[in-house]
Amino acid sequence: MSESSYDKPLISVLVPVYNVEECLETCINSIVRQTYKNLDIVLIDDGSTDKSGKICNQFATQDRRIQVYHQNNQGLAAARNRAMSVAKGELLFWVDSDDYLYKGILDYLYTLMNDYSADIVMCTPKRVNSLDEDYQEKDPCDIKMLDNIQALTLLYSPEYTFCEEYGRFIATFAKLLKKTLFYDVKFPVGKCYEDGAVMFIPLHRAKKIIYSSEEMYFYYQRPGSISRKKFDRSKLDRFEAFESQMNYYKEHNLNDQFYMAMCTYLNMFREFDYAAKRDGVGKEYCPIIKKKFRKIWRKIKKQYKFNLDFQYKLEEYNHPLLYGIRDKIRREGLGTAIINVLKKRVTWN
Repeated sequence: MSESSYDKPLISVLVPVYNVEECLETCINSIVRQTYKNLDIVLIDDGSTDKSGKICNQFATQDRRIQVYHQNNQGLAAARNRAMSVAKGELLFWVDSDDYLYKGILDYLYTLMNDYSADIVMCTPKRVNSLDEDYQEKDPCDIKMLDNIQALTLLYSPEYTFCEEYGRFIATFAKLLKKTLFYDVKFPVGKCYEDGAVMFIPLHRAKKIIYSSEEMYFYYQRPGSISRKKFDRSKLDRFEAFESQMNYYKEHNLNDQFYMAMCTYLNMFREFDYAAKRDGVGKEYCPIIKKKFRKIWRKIKKQYKFNLDFQYKLEEYNHPLLYGIRDKIRREGLGTAIINVLKKRVTWN
């Protein structure tokens, strides 16, 4: 006889909610209709000014598994922290409130976790432009088994870092995780890209990570969502997220990860310089970006020495932004410093 869903571990499904009345019902319905039934569904209404809070309350009256918490607007990171503090399950699964799920995703991820004795299991988020996308089974399905170092290395590979698939590893969603991986972890309140400032920690703490190519998480491309906004000051929070990563790797003597994070971080200055100009706000933000780069570059030169013996290893990190637009970086005012630092290997003093 197959194991009953209620005999399986309790999964806390954590949903920060803010002004998403047009798609919230689709999101919550996709959670309560999961074939995996032993759920603790946590809805954090972060001071919504539309009908989102009322929609949460209505669902709570229909399903005893739902907990609703209302708070004054404090931002996504504060809502995530509140959700973790009240979660009852030994496993966590994050859902953005404008996204939705295939009904079998939690059963599927838990089965993989159990079969492989994994600490984290993730599937592939599928970008969609409607609220009625249906699951289509992958044939064949690609299953990867990774340790923590392999996962962190993939996090910074050119395949993922500056493309749509970056969320496979750094985003909170589409992952089933053991709650113990989040002990003493807090999302930085008041900052955007809060996942980038935190999610590398549970990746590092995990002993085994399973990645599946199945597309069971539907990442709705909602107009006005944080990920689709034009360039503004909040985008600069991504610098701080990468600085958190670099500081963590330095503290834990993860030299290779520090190096790759630093390469990505420095390339980000070029990416943001381009994005600000593209979105018509270059005059406002490009001087800020260049000033920050000069400050960071002085700090890097002071704290680290560069060893040419490792130059050939950089060829393995064939980053498209590094090699594809090298001349453009030189022409457009960020100078040769980015090129020089990325041509050499960082070692500790």
